[in-house]
Amino acid sequence: MFINFSVIVFRNSKIESYDPGYTSPFYPYMQIAGIIISFILIIYLGWMPVLFTSGIIILGVLWYHFHARSKVKREGAIFHWFALLGKYQYDELENEFMSILKEKGLRQGDPFDETVINSKISIVNTPVYLEKIIDKISDTFETILKEKKEVVRQKFLRNPSDESVISLPGVLVFHAKYKDVIQPSMQIVVSKKPFVVTSTIIDRVISKPTYICYFLINPEDKPKQQLRMLSRLIDIVEQEQFVETIIKMDSHREIKEYMLQNERFITIKLLNNTSQGLMIGRMLKDVQLPKDVLVALIERNNKTFAPNGTTLLQENDILTIMGETKSITKLFNEYIGYKTK
Repeated sequence: MFINFSVIVFRNSKIESYDPGYTSPFYPYMQIAGIIISFILIIYLGWMPVLFTSGIIILGVLWYHFHARSKVKREGAIFHWFALLGKYQYDELENEFMSILKEKGLRQGDPFDETVINSKISIVNTPVYLEKIIDKISDTFETILKEKKEVVRQKFLRNPSDESVISLPGVLVFHAKYKDVIQPSMQIVVSKKPFVVTSTIIDRVISKPTYICYFLINPEDKPKQQLRMLSRLIDIVEQEQFVETIIKMDSHREIKEYMLQNERFITIKLLNNTSQGLMIGRMLKDVQLPKDVLVALIERNNKTFAPNGTTLLQENDILTIMGETKSITKLFNEYIGYKTK
């Protein structure tokens, strides 16, 4: 009965971070039927189980009233429901849901890997004003979003209480939603020295010193996808030694691969006198790969780019290959035993 009631509460609370993997059909009639049927089943249990259970409930209420009540403050999703009526809500529940999202991970179809692969990375070696970085990023997004630079900038620098800026040790995550965006887009700025901050808005939320900034934009009509993307990003950023590891990297490919951190990619360097050396001098479309894998990145002469079918592979190219776990594992075990056409 309470499980069915909880579903009704969560649905009506309109909590943005409530993102169940399955939603039952015929809501709320299914839940109401579940409550009524459960009540009927209680009657059919007979008096002994009902009396025994009632006794346990009474003992629990007495224990809570005389012992636990003064020590526990427990609130929940129903307060969000009340908030819709102009009363208060339980803000800590949002954090609990974000923790659940991190544990559940991404959904099939969430374009996190694709967003990381297509992200633009800037590496700065000298101290720089964070405000200048934000201006530069806003300039870049201006073309993509068809918005004026100042509008984009203000979107990233809304009141921190709106959580447009997430501050973590050494890292700032700026995120915003736009109506005309189809796919998420991300830009990353890595500084070898701490950013210089003069903005009072950022200074209130920043965890100093800060070395890495993420700028993430998402479609406005997919708020739950945005939360999953953010939870995955935060899960990576919160890993031990994350900042120290990233700022030591000088390759865009290495940074992207570190962020992917899963079993769905492998990195191969093309060297002569090796099995993968057979690919040297061939166009990518002439190399036979499993159908469910993709060469997502190529690093050549310390520059990273996304290849196409006509890309001519050269010695010392470093290929990042993504795909289904089974195929990637097979390629790894065979150390890329490619067959060529």
